[in-house]
Amino acid sequence: MPDGGNGLRAVKRKEKVLLVGGLLALGLLAFWLSLPGLLAARWTSQLRALGFPQAELAIDDFGLTQATGAFSLGQEDGADRFIARYTPAGLWSGRFTGLEVQGLRLSRPLTVSMTDLPALNAPVQITQARLTLALPAGMGSVPLLMDAAISPAEGGWHAEGQGTLSLGSTGVPARITADWRGDGLSAAGFTLTPAPSGPRLGGQGSVRRLANGGWTGDLDVTAKALPQGLPDMVLRWKAGQGQALLEWPGIARLDALLDPDETGGRRLAATLRVDDVPGFAARLGRPDPGLTGGPVTLALSARNVSTDLPPRDWPDIAVSIEARSLGIGQGPRDNALSLSGTARRIDGEWWLSPAADQPPGSLSIPTLGLSAKGLLLTGRLAWPLDLDVRAANLRLPWLAPATLAARLRGDPAEDLRLEWNMVTGNGGASLTGAVELNGDGGRALAKLAPIRLGEGDAAELFPGAPLPHALTGTIAARLTAAWNGEKADGTADILLEEAGVRLPGLHLAGINGVLRFDRLSPLSMPQQTLTIGLFDPGIALTGGGLGLSLPTDGVLRLAPEPFRWAGQNVTLPQSTFRLGNDHLDLRLDIPATPVADVLAALGIMDAQAEGTMIGSVPIRIDAAGAHASAGGLQATGPGRLSVPAGPLPSWLDPVRNDSLALVGRALSDYRFRSLGISFAADGPRLTLDGANPSLYGGYAMPMNLILMPPPKTLPTGGGPSGLVAADMAAFKARKD
Repeated sequence: MPDGGNGLRAVKRKEKVLLVGGLLALGLLAFWLSLPGLLAARWTSQLRALGFPQAELAIDDFGLTQATGAFSLGQEDGADRFIARYTPAGLWSGRFTGLEVQGLRLSRPLTVSMTDLPALNAPVQITQARLTLALPAGMGSVPLLMDAAISPAEGGWHAEGQGTLSLGSTGVPARITADWRGDGLSAAGFTLTPAPSGPRLGGQGSVRRLANGGWTGDLDVTAKALPQGLPDMVLRWKAGQGQALLEWPGIARLDALLDPDETGGRRLAATLRVDDVPGFAARLGRPDPGLTGGPVTLALSARNVSTDLPPRDWPDIAVSIEARSLGIGQGPRDNALSLSGTARRIDGEWWLSPAADQPPGSLSIPTLGLSAKGLLLTGRLAWPLDLDVRAANLRLPWLAPATLAARLRGDPAEDLRLEWNMVTGNGGASLTGAVELNGDGGRALAKLAPIRLGEGDAAELFPGAPLPHALTGTIAARLTAAWNGEKADGTADILLEEAGVRLPGLHLAGINGVLRFDRLSPLSMPQQTLTIGLFDPGIALTGGGLGLSLPTDGVLRLAPEPFRWAGQNVTLPQSTFRLGNDHLDLRLDIPATPVADVLAALGIMDAQAEGTMIGSVPIRIDAAGAHASAGGLQATGPGRLSVPAGPLPSWLDPVRNDSLALVGRALSDYRFRSLGISFAADGPRLTLDGANPSLYGGYAMPMNLILMPPPKTLPTGGGPSGLVAADMAAFKARKD
């Protein structure tokens, strides 16, 4: 009989084998089903490592020998379809037997200096590719439609392609070859064959990398009437000699020549003339610089130029720029610029320094009243800029000739900053500041360092400025401004310390405070106060102040604080002054004051008087000075005036008064019915109606006497206090 136990064990072994086999089959099936996703993730990672961080790849058909799908590289870049061919063993090791890419789209321009191309281990066929080819010298780029075959080669790969440069409606047929070795391009060539009805662009060129890392090759390309804003051109290079002509008709032209000189070396001469600055900037894809007119001419020249590409040793290059008839924005085209210098290659960067054999430059902007002579630039010739600017003679409106030292940093298309320091020729005034420009607008800061002005200094340091010629004292200022495409505004602060002003008929002294403008457009001032030691419009008032404010309506509000005169508080009613008016009217209100005190304030120190005076003095201030109008002081009733007998009074004008001896006798004991004092530009006038009882029997002797102007004595005191002193201290403490 069969062994029942052995049969049962055999059945169980078969069941285990079937179970293990089933599990293995299920595992293999699961792995097979997951393999497309794993490969897609791996290949996506490889695309991202090539410099496409937004790359995504999907496999829609997967087999033992090939996979198909599509990939995106971000934005509009990617491929409509790819076919990757491999062997099962190659798939496991990540090696293809071939790769076909259909409808490749790359917006990043292709250049000969690209170093991020991958190593290849299988042939690649590219069809219906839509690429972009970078043009030299920043002239832009052109679309390139092409098919290409790329084959592995020892240490790299070899590519051949043919297609069409998309210029105009038909384009230009092109054949391109390239060899890649190690970490970069080792050789390349192209041939352009213009179609009969297409753009007139034709020629050929080739380059080859030398063992020392340089390049050699030849070039012969001509073009005429190209579309898309591209220039007419003639480009030739052979055996170390070259010629370049680029012309944008009516806009700009570049001529460059590299040929042997009389010593057997190579010399470079290049000239770029720009007749339409905005048009040229647009052709190069740069922002509108805001300049019109021209021409602008840039010239470069050098000797002992190396024919290595690129040169291992760069010679010094003489650089000059001439610009005439330039307009800024929509302004007149009367601006000019002249600059020269030497460009030198240092540690891989170009640096500019003044040219020893060329005259210094100049700049003229008549609309701004700006001119600079002896203009020198030093610094790096690269974006962003970092240049030092100096001018031996800078002329600006309302400023004496000055020297300029400035630093220019940044990119005009993005953020540009100019920091400057100006000092007048005699060192009397120092101005510093900065201007920052960006794509949305800009801001500016300007500061005038504290300067002590003596008699005549204001006219010398600030010629033509709307300042009184007799401005004295210490002044300083700070101005800020900011602007964008929609508006512009700013602030200003002006420090006055023991300042003084003289105009015909007007003398102010001991002015202290900070004039604050919280807006410049429209001009406005918050409520503020100045202290004034002396206000003398023909009557010397002391120890007062002036509150003022300027809302945006252009009307200045004046709130004078009381002054002192003849021992009394003299008040001035609040008033207004509209900016642009040619005069300001004020009124001095003088309270009841003893006649003796009034006479003493007018310099009549030896008189005894009885009586009281009161009145008002209207004052008009205009560009010609201060003028007292009809009005003055009148005695409130009869009184007595007594001047000691003796020498003629010194307070009487001996030229404009008659019969001074008789006047002196009459004033020894004069009983007046009325007494008045008026103020005029030539001095105060004393009007009397009365008699001396002991002279001519008390016969009436009315008199109209012209007094000598009283001596000018400046007040002495502790200077400003309270809020005014705090404002001045805060201004001086600012560090920005």
